[in-house]
Order: sequence, then structure tokens, then C-alpha cells
Amino acid sequence: MTETGLVLKDWLDVARWVLLDIGDDGTVLATCDQEGTGQLFLVHPDRVVALTALSQSCTGRFAGPDTVVVQHDRDGNAQFDLSLLELTDDLVPATDDHLVAVTRSEGTCEVLMDAGPGWIVYMSNRRNNIDFDVVMRELSTGQERILYELGGLVSHVHVGTSSDNPLFEAAVAVTVFTGESFSTHLWLIEATEARQLSPQRRLGMHLEPRIDQSRRALYVSTDTYSERRGIWRYGFDGTRTAVLSDPDADLTAIPSPDGRLLAVLSERRGEVSLSICDRDGHQLAPVDLPPAGAAELVWSGSSQRLAVQLNTIHSPSELYVLDSSDWTPRPILTSLHAETTAPLRQPAAIIPAFMQVPTRDGLHIPCRVYRHPRFEGPRPAVVYLHGGPEANEVVEFSPLKQFLAHTGWVVVAPDVRGSTGYGRRWYELDDRHRRVEAIADLNDIHRWLPTIGVDPDRVALVGASYGGYLTLCGLTFYPELWAAGVDIMGIASLVTYLENTPQYRRSVRECEYGYLDYDRELLRSISPLYHADRIQAPLLMIHGEQDPRVPVTESHALADRLAETGTECELLIFADEGHALSRRGNRYEAYQRIETFLRRHLDPANPTFRLR
Repeated sequence: MTETGLVLKDWLDVARWVLLDIGDDGTVLATCDQEGTGQLFLVHPDRVVALTALSQSCTGRFAGPDTVVVQHDRDGNAQFDLSLLELTDDLVPATDDHLVAVTRSEGTCEVLMDAGPGWIVYMSNRRNNIDFDVVMRELSTGQERILYELGGLVSHVHVGTSSDNPLFEAAVAVTVFTGESFSTHLWLIEATEARQLSPQRRLGMHLEPRIDQSRRALYVSTDTYSERRGIWRYGFDGTRTAVLSDPDADLTAIPSPDGRLLAVLSERRGEVSLSICDRDGHQLAPVDLPPAGAAELVWSGSSQRLAVQLNTIHSPSELYVLDSSDWTPRPILTSLHAETTAPLRQPAAIIPAFMQVPTRDGLHIPCRVYRHPRFEGPRPAVVYLHGGPEANEVVEFSPLKQFLAHTGWVVVAPDVRGSTGYGRRWYELDDRHRRVEAIADLNDIHRWLPTIGVDPDRVALVGASYGGYLTLCGLTFYPELWAAGVDIMGIASLVTYLENTPQYRRSVRECEYGYLDYDRELLRSISPLYHADRIQAPLLMIHGEQDPRVPVTESHALADRLAETGTECELLIFADEGHALSRRGNRYEAYQRIETFLRRHLDPANPTFRLR
């Protein structure tokens, strides 16, 4: 416990719900990690029913009113199995032995992409362990049909069907990474024909394609034609029509199954808002929801209800159901709060201020700054670096940021160049040879910190995944600036990472970082492992043994190198985790280790601190 009486566990105890699906009767399918791992639940207006008690986290979708398809892996290795769970009146939480197998990965990667009454669609690389095919399976017969087999890493799939024979009569939209910058192609599959609907010669991201009920067009969010993602309607005849755009926001639309309505999410500076529009983009009703950093939307099959999950600064998951009669959000967990989550013991959340950091080349780095007004005097700081790099800092529930800010640290969460959320130009500014510019942003941030009351001699870098890589780069290439670093599942060498990450990810990552065949020297020059003798600050590294994206060998190799140089380094490996800390007990251990490490090297109880 800190001098302020706060305990990090108070934030970590808050249960995380994840919205998955909603039935026509308003029953919500979701996961909750209250018991340690994410398990499936049915959320009714008056009760919550546990569906699974598996040894691993899981997810799923409705495949009919009485059937759930369950996706689960082994210790976070991303080699998913698909199973069926029948919903009966006498249902008890299913264990691993009680699920009915649909697919078993056996070393390949198979991911649930869509589901409907009596069918599922999944992507699989079982053909050659590299390219992903999209497969539809009829659950009653086990019959399968390959819908897409043109290669590449599939991103999104949506099935449009009103037929009793979806296996052979469905229209399917598929987005696939191009291997050029951060972009995808959009494909339409009808019968045995596959056609590319996205432009041949223009790059852009195509997200959340949804086939219209008419099956003559689809809606998609894309930045192919502008700096920001707008909503477009792509006709099956090759026409393309702009529906909705905002020069200051990224838009995503989820059409209702009956084709009459669009649920439109607008993301601006890491915060989202929701509105209901007609199919031409005209707003029918704004939705009065709390401010949130992220949201998930699912329509019921009848289009009468819309389920919404919000991740807010106060809570990782607030679930609502909106009825089409008036679009008033109805919270579905509030009345059950005492039964489904731990009591909220943490103080009111600190709302981060939006600020911009001037750079050496005349640009500005957007960032969020968390600081508690009770503390005065020069304070230690943590620069918290998000993953991706194609991601951005959002105003969401964050146990570590809130705890640190409440106990004396300033937390600065930047969107260095390469981040999304601020237009296509900004997220392309770190590609390949420009990676060094994203690393140099860390120097600009450190130079700016004293202007907001930070002690420049007590600043740590903390980051996960790509943020972990940036953390290591900061310690390596600007070693005099940082007092400590925490790397969570980060890349130490871009060379060995690209050599050892699964081959289906390599082509997508090479266009971002550089190509092994052509850019090896570039990759070595910006890889901390080969310059580890420059690292001076103490370092804590955390990794999952089963990590399928950034192999755990990245952390082992750097730890070995730092042992040779004599630099202080702690290594914490979780045998039952992959590329995330999915188990509550492991999160406790990892976050408390981070707290202890930072407190040892950047103690906010220093006499320069005074409580007002």
C-alpha cells in the first residue's frame, strides 16, 4: 500500500466484460474475466448465466437461438479450436471436456470470423501455414465450402445471406492485407466468382465491410480517398459512392441487418461517439452515452436492438442495449453490479488532458497527460507507449495509468508518428526507413516534459508489444534521457523478429519495418539488441512463453546481452501466456512487479513532493 492508502489491486480487481453478440430477444453473449480468465456468459435483463468454465480464455458467437460456437486456444498461443455449446434449460458451465469439437488446429491458425443460424465462417492457414482461406461450414452436416483462397492475411469477413442454403448462395465480403503500407484489398465472393471491389491502384484501409440486405452493395469504412476514414457504399456493379465523412474524425458504420439503418461510430482524438443514421448517412438520432475511448456494436438479427459496449475512463466495460423504438441506452449490468464485479474501491478517475508536443521538424505529437492536482513540485513521469504501431492512445480504463497518476507520477501517453487516429499521413510517417523518426519523437517528448512540471532526471519508458520495442529503442539510442524502462513483450531485434514471427505475419510486418532481403542493414541499425552496450538504465522485461507474435526469444536474447554488459535487467516470463496477459493472477503479479520496479527507481515519495 502506498502512502496515499491506494493499492494497485483495487484497479486490477475490476472485471472486464467483452460484448460478443445479441439475440433477437435481447439476450447478450459476452465474456467476463472475474474468475481469472475470460469465460462466456449470457446476460439477461434480470440475471447473468455462466456458460463456460474452461481452463483458457475463450470467445464466441451465436450460431442460432440455442447454439454458441466457442473459440479457445492453449495458453495464448493463438492456435484456436472451434467448438459448439448447446444452450439447454439445465445447462451448467461447460468445461473443456464438455464442448463438441468443430475444428482442432493441430499447429495451424483458425479464427472464427462470422456466424449465423446453422453456419459458421472461419479463416484457416491449414493449406500451407501461410495463406489464409475463408471457409464456411454447415453445422448440421459438417459440410464445408472454401469461399476465398487467393492468399494473404485476412482481416475482416462478413456474410450476407437470406437464403435457406447459405453454403452455396451467400455473398461474402473479405478484406485482405496488401503487403503495402497499412492497407487492405476488399473482395466480394458470389457463387464461385471472386471480384476485387477496392481500387486496383490506390492504397487504403478497408474496415468492417457489411453487405446490404439487398445483396447489391456493401458498406465499408475506408481512408482510400481521403486522410480520414469515411463511410462508402460499394455496389456489386463496381460503383462507389461516398456516404459520410468528417475531416476531423475516423468513421465506422455497422448497418442493421434489414438494411435500413447505420450505427455510426465517430472517433476523434481517442474518444468515440455514436449516432443512428439512415442508409444514406443522414442522422436520425444522436445516442446519449458516456464519453468513451472505444466501443463495440452488435445488431440483433431482427434489427430491433443494438448492443453497445463502452470502454470509458471509469470502467473497462459498460454494456447497453438500445431499442429501435427510441434509441435510449438501457444499461444491462448496473442492476447486477454487485454480483458480477468486484466492489469499486479505487478513487474517481483522473481525466487526461489532451496536449501536443512540438517536434524538431515543425510537427506536433498528440498525447494524453494524466496528473493529479494534489501533488506539486517537479514530479517523476512515465511515458507510456502504445502497441501497434497502427493504433492510438484512447481515453479508456487503465489500471496502471490511473494508479501511477494517483500516487505521484505524471503519465504521458503519446501518439508518436506511425499512430492511427490522426490521418493517413501521420500513420505512414514511420514506414521502413522513417522508423528512426518515430524513435526520435521520444527525444522531443523528453525535451518537452519540464514544461508540464516533470523532473527530467526521473522519467521512465513503459510500453507493450510495439510500445515495448520503442521503449527499448529509447533506452538504446537516447540512453542519457531515461531513468528506467519496462518492456512488455517487445521486439529486441527486427531481424530475428521477422525471421521467427509466423510466416503469415511476416509480409504484413515487412512492409512496415523493412524487408529482410533488402533492408537487413536498416533493420539491424534500429534494433536495440545489436546496440545493447549503449543501454544504461535499469530494465524490466515481461513476456509470455507462448507468444505467437513476438517470440519470447526476443526478451531472452536481450537479457543475455545485458548480463554481459552488466546493465541491471529483470526478466519475468509467464509460461501460460501469449501476446497478452489474459489471466488475472498473472496481471496481478506483472503489474505489482512494475510498480515495485518503478518505485525503486523513480520514487514519488521523494521530499520534493508535497501534498496540498
